[in-house]
Amino acid sequence: MLKILVVDDESSIRKLMLLLLADDYDVVAVDAADVALEKLETEHWDLVITDYKMPRKTGIDLVVNLRSQGSRIPVIIMTGQGSQDSQIKSVKDTVATVLSKPFSRESLVAAIETLFPARLS
Repeated sequence: MLKILVVDDESSIRKLMLLLLADDYDVVAVDAADVALEKLETEHWDLVITDYKMPRKTGIDLVVNLRSQGSRIPVIIMTGQGSQDSQIKSVKDTVATVLSKPFSRESLVAAIETLFPARLS
């Protein structure tokens, strides 16, 4: 089963992501990029799904930090800003997918399954 780390500062989004994904994936949700980085250092994860806009460190900061450490873990960014935002464009080549909010469960699962076609849930 794929192990997915969800990063979002909004409790309601974390709960929603758990509801959307928990039946098919092993999902843990955290509220900040710093917490995610700690978990990524101590545990194996197959995928990170992160919000773009968060206080302190953004989802972009998380991606930049991961890539600077040499991590190749796939990252999906969720955003209400749109994929044309200049900061999102700056990391577009290093993330797997940018999902614009609101998105459906189907589009989220499709994005995940595109990354892991041999491990369909």
